[in-house]
Amino acid sequence: MAAVAFGIAVAVDAFVPRTLLVPALMRLLGGANWWLPRRPDRILPRIGIEPPESRAARERLAVATDAEVADVPAEEEQQRDVRDTTG
Repeated sequence: MAAVAFGIAVAVDAFVPRTLLVPALMRLLGGANWWLPRRPDRILPRIGIEPPESRAARERLAVATDAEVADVPAEEEQQRDVRDTTG
């Protein structure tokens, strides 16, 4: 009987919070999900999954098109990208 109760508890724990509550809260919070305090943001390295050549291509595209449409980071963010390393 304890094993059945434990199995049900694990199933409910896996289903309710992880498949219903977490995605709903992430949708409601939007960009606040990825907020990081200033001090750790300065200390931690920025790791990107795209190679540097694709970043260069995106920057060339931004020069050719409107910066807002191309979604190019602001001047401050481009300076912070020096810390980026490919993952």
